[in-house]
Parts: sequence; structure tokens; C-alpha cells
Amino acid sequence: MGTAMGASFDPRGLRDRYTNYFTNNRAIALIQQSYAIDNPRKFAGYCA
Repeated sequence: MGTAMGASFDPRGLRDRYTNYFTNNRAIALIQQSYAIDNPRKFAGYCA
């Protein structure tokens, strides 16, 4: 059984001149979680 791409990637401390990858990854996860909870298109089974 495989893992999702990036599931084992740990971005803590990884940054370049454009972004802090940990902060960016966390923000994306929180946005996705909020969208799933809100479920604006009312998909069955699509929630937190």
C-alpha cells in the first residue's frame, strides 16, 4: 500500500527566498480543512 505524495516529507526548517515551506504547507492544510467543514457544494461524505 502506497502513501500519498509528500506524506513523509517534513518541511520544518525548509525555506528559500520565496517562502517558508512549513508555514505554507500548514496554511494550505488549514484552508482545505475549512473548505471541507464548510462544504459549499454540499457533497455527501465531504466533511471533517
